[in-house]
Amino acid sequence: LCIVPFAFRVVSFTEFYWHSPNRELQAVVGNASSGPTSAACAALVTYAHCVAGITNPTTRASAEAALVAQQSGTLSACPPATLPAQVSTRNNSISFTGSNFTFARQTRDVINLYDLRDQIDGYQSSLDQFNTTTSSYQAQRVHDNNMTVALVGDIVERQTQTMIDNSASRLSVVQLQNFSIGVQGRLVDMETQLNAIRQSANGCVAGLEYQTRAATTTQPAQCAPLSAPCRDTEYEARMPDRTTNRLCRPRSTTCSSGQYMQYPGDRYHDVTCATVSTCNLAQSMWEDQPPTATSDRTCQRVYDYCLPNAQGIQYVRKRVTSTTYTVVENYCMEDGRNFGGNGASAVAAGKSCNTIKRVFGALGEGAYWLFLDNTSAPTQIWCDMESCGRDASGEWSGRNQSDCGGWTMAMKSPGSSNCLNRHQEALWRSAATTGQDENLNPVCAKGWAYAHASFSDVMIRSIRPGQRGRNVAWRHAQSYASLFAVISTCQLVRDGVLIVPGGGMPTLDQRRRTLFYLDWQSAIGAVDNYQDYHWTCTGAQNNGYVGLGFFNRDSTCCGGRLLNCVSPGGHGGNIIGMGFDCGGNCPRSYGSQDGRYTRCISAWGFGGSYANSNSGANGYTANGHWWGHGSNGLQIHNAGIFVRDVNEFD
Repeated sequence: LCIVPFAFRVVSFTEFYWHSPNRELQAVVGNASSGPTSAACAALVTYAHCVAGITNPTTRASAEAALVAQQSGTLSACPPATLPAQVSTRNNSISFTGSNFTFARQTRDVINLYDLRDQIDGYQSSLDQFNTTTSSYQAQRVHDNNMTVALVGDIVERQTQTMIDNSASRLSVVQLQNFSIGVQGRLVDMETQLNAIRQSANGCVAGLEYQTRAATTTQPAQCAPLSAPCRDTEYEARMPDRTTNRLCRPRSTTCSSGQYMQYPGDRYHDVTCATVSTCNLAQSMWEDQPPTATSDRTCQRVYDYCLPNAQGIQYVRKRVTSTTYTVVENYCMEDGRNFGGNGASAVAAGKSCNTIKRVFGALGEGAYWLFLDNTSAPTQIWCDMESCGRDASGEWSGRNQSDCGGWTMAMKSPGSSNCLNRHQEALWRSAATTGQDENLNPVCAKGWAYAHASFSDVMIRSIRPGQRGRNVAWRHAQSYASLFAVISTCQLVRDGVLIVPGGGMPTLDQRRRTLFYLDWQSAIGAVDNYQDYHWTCTGAQNNGYVGLGFFNRDSTCCGGRLLNCVSPGGHGGNIIGMGFDCGGNCPRSYGSQDGRYTRCISAWGFGGSYANSNSGANGYTANGHWWGHGSNGLQIHNAGIFVRDVNEFD
């Protein structure tokens, strides 16, 4: 540390204040490898005095003389000084590079401080003069009042003159008082500034340094440079003041697991993290919005049932185990009925394939979780979400298909099997399930939907891969509780109407081709007397046949019985299918009646057989009668019974 005697010092980048001659300017002189040397200090002192042009600036005259010399450039040349390679000063007013350096000449500020003191003295003189003048006016008023009392004889004239004098005196006093107040305020301001100058002169450079040791009577304050401002990746954990350095700390960038960033931090604050909230499903609180890196989890209350008076999709709490729950979307009616979810899991089971299709827009086909008529017993069942009815005809191409799909499989049978023909009365009359109804494997099955799915529509379709469009579908005038409810009570339902594009009644050609597009095993394209082996008779009542539905037959001539419900069963009686019941007077003319009553399919369906057969091709589950050559060509490949209730939302 080199002590360079000088009469003023730098306290900031732009302010220079008067300093008493007994104080000194401190400059740090040194290099990277060692501290200051006595030679370096001596060189600095000598050169600083020479360059400043003020050897003893203790008076205004010497400071003014130095200023004139600086401005006119007549300062004596200073000899070069041999200095260390690296020199710096605390206030940056002196800098060295090798042996060359510059020194900031600030003598003008010394003179300015002399001017400031002269200005203060001038204000003080003005104030003294003001006080003297005020006293004079007050004495004059007393004198005038005394004269007024003494000169009673001339009272009117003298009172008038006294009033004039008093008014003038009062006006002058008010003006002087206002001026006095202004001058006093100015003096206070200057005194405040002077005190600030004095205080700053005894401390460190504001904004650049902090005090590491207070000044004493013999030594100035010891100062150290403030740390650089905090970087963008840091925050100021402690602000600097007169005796404390700035403290910067790294700003956090992320929060710990289980936390989110509540406040991103700024120049003076670190990131604020908070614990992510939890939603207690056991208390019906569900996560409405998951947490993110910068937001908390939000929870909402859910219920175990549909809320009334709010039709549409609602969030419903479902129990997974005795202690765990989950929340799924369910379709709810205004009356509180629950039609379930999208069928993707047991807890999200839908009421039927139709509700899943209509509400959640399911496509294709596959196994879905359904609860049908028992919300406590969901099970997987195969659903057809696309078939319309007679799809292989091509009639639905380019037509509105919004009402297609939503079919729930109730039964299925291999093509060459009698497992569900009309002789299997025990199976048909039982609500028990058998086989697998969650896939299209070619095995005999009677699934959960047989006894638990309501329906208005029925479809018989191929379950062979790639043959879904080979089907026939019809609609009844009302909904029924289940296939089992109709069949076990021997209800003769024959009002089914073929489903065709656009709705309404089918045309004559569509009636003729009711069964034409099924997945036939044989006789495809075969004709007899110009009549196709797979055309349906059109001459009977009700659009060409008694109807599509349950317990249909073509005649009463033979065929045993249909589950002891209808007897006799006719040539092609069936449990689910079509037929026209012409009794014992069926036309048998193979000439003029061709295509109306003969040389066409007069009865065909699922749970049938030809006549009363129970074996061979005539005993297959899906069978019938072509009036003219028996059951030839009337067997189909693997097929299933599907149901749908278009009225279940009512």
